[in-house]
Amino acid sequence: MLSAPWNLGGSDDPICAIDAVVGEAAQFERMAQLWDANCRHNALVSCDFYCGGFAEQFERNGERIAGFLRRKLALGPDSRLLDLGCGVGRVARYLQGAAAGMALADVSGCMLAQARLRLGEAANCTFTPVNANRLPWPDGSFTHAIAIDLVQHLPEASLRAYFAEVARVLVPGGLFLLTTGTGGATDKPPDPWLSRQLLRLLGLRPLPIGSRTGAVLAELTRGPGPLQLREGGDDFPNQLPALPVAVPFAGRYLLLSKPSTARLTVERTLPS
Repeated sequence: MLSAPWNLGGSDDPICAIDAVVGEAAQFERMAQLWDANCRHNALVSCDFYCGGFAEQFERNGERIAGFLRRKLALGPDSRLLDLGCGVGRVARYLQGAAAGMALADVSGCMLAQARLRLGEAANCTFTPVNANRLPWPDGSFTHAIAIDLVQHLPEASLRAYFAEVARVLVPGGLFLLTTGTGGATDKPPDPWLSRQLLRLLGLRPLPIGSRTGAVLAELTRGPGPLQLREGGDDFPNQLPALPVAVPFAGRYLLLSKPSTARLTVERTLPS
């Protein structure tokens, strides 16, 4: 169940403007502190705002999202999957067996520790802390990557860097599915006052929030680039307790692909 709101009516800001923190190392240190604090305070809600604090709904959402990802990504026995911003492994738990290997990555050591407990001694899973804009895997390490409820919490520099980095660690033709957490190409989160009240009601500690997520995503997914937009939709299956409907403001996803080597070669040789 939800814990009592820690800051309802208070003056402490539940949103940390992560872009205001100066420097890559300082930003990652701050993000780790904030997510560790939320993990210790309320791990379920900090990884799934929409579960209402109910463990059963948390598991249902994780299983439902895993089914959606299996279909959209066409995961198979040769797939190698990167779960970037894995949290406590709410989705990865239900993707076990869908891929030959899974790499779970998160900025929070507390989240990764709980993910290890949830997935047990899964032989095909690794758990890796990320503390920089460069991802710690060689080129072409994965066939698929996911970032569920992550990008809206990143500073702009990390969001831009991770688009290039995910492309680097994917094989040519690899797929990347992310949820956007934003209403469109806007420089400001929709209705910041309401967002703050919602975070207070959920009993969450301060969360890192990027200042230009929508605008940066629109720029990165428009035109040529290391990742090409294949499709987008509003039917990502986040659901509220006891309501068999998706959450309207949390259902947006983007599916991108890394161009094949042949296509990249052609594009690079075309005259400008």
